[in-house]
Amino acid sequence: FHSRAIVDGKSRKQNIKQNMKEVDALGLESGNMDSVISALEKISKGKNKMYALVAKIILSKKGLLSRINFVMDVSTHEFAGEYTVDATGTPQVNINLARRAEGGVEGVLLHELVHAITFGILRTDPKNRTAKENESIAALEALFQQVKAEANKGPQNGLVDYAMSNLDEFLTHILVSPKFQKYVKGIRVPDGSRNLLQRILIRLGQLMGVPSRQYSEA
Repeated sequence: FHSRAIVDGKSRKQNIKQNMKEVDALGLESGNMDSVISALEKISKGKNKMYALVAKIILSKKGLLSRINFVMDVSTHEFAGEYTVDATGTPQVNINLARRAEGGVEGVLLHELVHAITFGILRTDPKNRTAKENESIAALEALFQQVKAEANKGPQNGLVDYAMSNLDEFLTHILVSPKFQKYVKGIRVPDGSRNLLQRILIRLGQLMGVPSRQYSEA
């Protein structure tokens, strides 16, 4: 799973310079998950309320964080970040400093770490999930299809198309992409007072154990 890079005409050198400023501000170090935890703690106290909430959710998954390999490098790949799981089941988060993405380094870090959380939940045998988790996932699948139907009606949009490529990307973009959040919020829902974004966030909250009021405050 990848963080989609921004195409804005800036050179790799410019991207690296800006990314390194943000890396230094967060105190991130390649190969050091303790530095990631410290960075998440900083983000959790930051001005971006949604990023702060997402950082707190990730921090609550200490067992998962302890198993992740964290890598920062400079590559020619088109993506700004990547989440992978190797043959032994070890998860890895990679940040490509040569590319920029929505939300900068913070956005890429949160994006890939959210993948680390949802990847496991979505691929767990339903028999081994709780009834509430199965209910939430079924509801999120239905909401994903509803948004997809609307997206298919409109003109091509790189961000939306990528966010709708699968349920994993959909859930991650809902949490960390303000542009995608705005798009989903703008979809008209004929029934009920809650907009589609609110409905998705409530179900995500149920899946991750976060009270819905925290999403509404973010």
